[in-house]
Amino acid sequence: MIAAYLWNRKYFLRAYLLFFSSLLLMWYESSTRISMSIFVAEYNQILSDCVTARIKCEVYETTMVVIKGIVPIALSLAVCYSINSYVVNVFIFYWRQALSEYYLSSWPLVRGIEGASQRIQEDTKAWAKLCQATITDLIQNLMMGIQILPKLIELASSVPEIFIFGKVKYAALYPPTLLFLAQFLVILLTSVKLPYLHYENQKIEAALRKELVLAEDNNNSIDNNLIKSITSDLQRNYYATFRWNFPFAFGNLACREAMIFIGSIFLWPSFFSGTMTISDYYSLDLYMMQLLNVLQVIQRRWREFTEIMAIYRRLSDFENKIIANKNSNVDNMEKIGLLDVNLE
Repeated sequence: MIAAYLWNRKYFLRAYLLFFSSLLLMWYESSTRISMSIFVAEYNQILSDCVTARIKCEVYETTMVVIKGIVPIALSLAVCYSINSYVVNVFIFYWRQALSEYYLSSWPLVRGIEGASQRIQEDTKAWAKLCQATITDLIQNLMMGIQILPKLIELASSVPEIFIFGKVKYAALYPPTLLFLAQFLVILLTSVKLPYLHYENQKIEAALRKELVLAEDNNNSIDNNLIKSITSDLQRNYYATFRWNFPFAFGNLACREAMIFIGSIFLWPSFFSGTMTISDYYSLDLYMMQLLNVLQVIQRRWREFTEIMAIYRRLSDFENKIIANKNSNVDNMEKIGLLDVNLE
């Protein structure tokens, strides 16, 4: 699945050019988002000073501060995001095309494999689409985490004490890390069986599709008993999937909503003791939530991960069958004649 694209001489240059271009754009986007967070923290400090009458505030002047601060950042962020979306879409499209060419070139060997057409058409599309969402999100959050950590450590000196843990070094790093581990454990326990169930669903769907396609070319009626048996298996498997999806959905949403508020509680001892300014409190709370958000990428994309694992297993089985057929027909390869497929 990877070698057919990244190690293919035809796609090698464009694949890596698009990949590294996307990395640069994502790094810039992460830096811009942090700049936005810094400005918002400073703006909240200005509002606090206005309320306490430390400085004289005018509506026009405050509005101009917001416009001059936010508009350039927002515009650059929008442009960067749009360009990167285009680059990622092109990268993923070529990936699907490379996979399709690889599988179609071996069509004489695989056309007898159950679900071959589905692997080439539907699974390559689903693989490309899910990888586009998950891999991009993973890399972008990794970059965000790399840039957030130094700023979080720098501000940690203003947090001499946190809730529950008391006085510890680098106190601001504890809450997001521990909250993430708690969330990850909940999600892992509630979804451990989902990849297997998704895989089994697709196998049964492929068997049903095969019977229906064969019935199109058959003058006889559909084998009702066989269809009923397949449908019964499909129904049983889907209900098992629904049962496992319920605790997963509940745990996923409950954890995400609870952690939005729980994270800030850890900062209250230092904030109420007067050792933190409004700006520091907001910045730390925001950075902690951003770091937690970075760690939560696994949780947010867990459903996609389970589907990717199921698709990966199906395509791996498909590729193994291609290799096995090539090995078993090594003496007859000239007669079989692999296809020279070029989709461009």
